[in-house]
Amino acid sequence: MSNLMAISSFAEAPLSSITLPGTHDSLSYDLSLTVSADGIDDQERISEWLRKLSLIHPNEIEEFMRLQAVTQKLDIVQQLDNGIRFIDVRIALENRDIDDKKSEWYSIHCMQSNHQVRVYLQLIRDWMDKHPQEIVVIHLSRHGDVEADGEHAYPNTPIEEKQRFWRNYLNIFGEMLFDTSISDYRTTPMAQLLEVNHRLVTFATDYEEFTSSSRYAYDAKIIQNEYNADCFDEKDVIQKQRDYFFSEKKPNNQQWFSLKGMNTSVNDWQVKSALRQRFLPIDLFDSCAKEVNIPGNKMCPRSVLDIAQLTNYYSQIPLEEAYKAHLNDKQEVNFPQAFYLDGIDYGGTLRTGTTTLFGLGHEGSDKQFWYARYAFVDTVIGFILHTVCNNVNIADIEKCQLYTANVNKKRQEHPILLWQEPEVARRDDWPSTALTG
Repeated sequence: MSNLMAISSFAEAPLSSITLPGTHDSLSYDLSLTVSADGIDDQERISEWLRKLSLIHPNEIEEFMRLQAVTQKLDIVQQLDNGIRFIDVRIALENRDIDDKKSEWYSIHCMQSNHQVRVYLQLIRDWMDKHPQEIVVIHLSRHGDVEADGEHAYPNTPIEEKQRFWRNYLNIFGEMLFDTSISDYRTTPMAQLLEVNHRLVTFATDYEEFTSSSRYAYDAKIIQNEYNADCFDEKDVIQKQRDYFFSEKKPNNQQWFSLKGMNTSVNDWQVKSALRQRFLPIDLFDSCAKEVNIPGNKMCPRSVLDIAQLTNYYSQIPLEEAYKAHLNDKQEVNFPQAFYLDGIDYGGTLRTGTTTLFGLGHEGSDKQFWYARYAFVDTVIGFILHTVCNNVNIADIEKCQLYTANVNKKRQEHPILLWQEPEVARRDDWPSTALTG
């Protein structure tokens, strides 16, 4: 953003006019071996059972569950350094020490984070202090639900505990918080936000109870979250993603912040298969490979990052199509206010290869594609540049040309890469993968 602010048409635009690259379950890179009390979506009994099971097999079950829950490998500072500006913070009030029943707020995704969530928020604040021309958006929730409130949003959590967290949040970000009584996400120029240092925008689920309807946050109910990224139903998913990018945008006064979830999900059969692969000496059951539902596949995903990178492989196709159509001005292309995805890699890329960010690969897979990546953040920046530079004044032409050339160079380093390796579910001829434009 600090570079783009030099372009007047960018600086004078509101945040709502651009797209923010984001991560899903942004803090899951630092999960502990403690099963969250309610980190498994609305499955408190399963969490309780796993805690008891861990007494029989200390750390083994927890280590497996952590592998099934980590959606990111880059830490929060690395994510920010690599262009991420929308951060998905999942939180819950947890009994970190079961013996003394001391409750504190942790980040969760099946497991509790290693540190209280305030530690990660302070890292974000410190990074923003060092980068005074950057604006960051955070969504606070328990499981990403924008509509939830009260008991449904945070079960068994007293209102005073929610508001204690919010007071700490206010203390961490202080004068940096976006003030909705002064500014409007949809109309206030970004340059004006920088002038008053209101650079941390917050969307809060359970807004009324959690923040006491604070002017320093937006109610998350205004987020319109469209999720289309189930790689196990890829034919339907790619079509829905194309429809999203190329359909006429319909204004919604109630839900005006558009969030495109291209993250992944974990199915029961995948977890059961991964359990068998890890804890049984031989597989006594049918392979899960057929469940992946991609012609020729013989691979069973062993972790959520395994699934995420397969999802990213196919998600890059409609993203690239939309980007090229936008550059060629062939038709109207809609990008959301923010994306969020799994498997962010260095350089703001998406890992699409067959070796996970943890270094786990698949035997016999083609070595040249192990670490394949797609230039996600630079594609988003290129989209923004083409938009703002269409109506640029003479003084900004040279800046637009310079930044566009830089983006093109970075995109060339990690272009869309499709190859034929159906054994690990990578195809260049399915489903309808020919790029348009």
